[in-house]
Amino acid sequence: MYTITTSQQLELPKTYQLLYYPYSITEWDIEYKPLPFSKKRKEKVRIVTNLLRQETAFFDLPSQDLKPLTKEKNSIIPNSNYSEHERTDVAKAFIRNYYIHKKKVWSNPKIDMKSTYEFYVPYAIYEDPNSQKLILHELYTNTRNLLKKHKELEKFFIN
Repeated sequence: MYTITTSQQLELPKTYQLLYYPYSITEWDIEYKPLPFSKKRKEKVRIVTNLLRQETAFFDLPSQDLKPLTKEKNSIIPNSNYSEHERTDVAKAFIRNYYIHKKKVWSNPKIDMKSTYEFYVPYAIYEDPNSQKLILHELYTNTRNLLKKHKELEKFFIN
């Protein structure tokens, strides 16, 4: 289980709730033939899957930005909505679709999963003193958004 280093320029109120948003990162080896008479190529890719909404994308964050997760005692970690098998299938389908339809490779790509690990992005949730609305503050990029725009997280804070 890993998390990400946070921005140094954080402006947080005195009281906030820490939430770790769950993702799964899978590392893959892909072998494909780009053109009919060319040699096979091998590539390594990392895929990140959102464990609450099952959205998938390429993951290109440098490994040195990752650190082991040490959960604080009052923090929240939502449970995953998808099994390990579903995560792997979604990531594999994403890779296959990318290589066949975007890269337009000549051969069916050979896709082998090498490893998988969980990854948690830290958020602070607090009430905005001006608007009295709950704010979702992502600590890595220091971006803010209204919590009500994230229905999968809102249920943890509104009764």
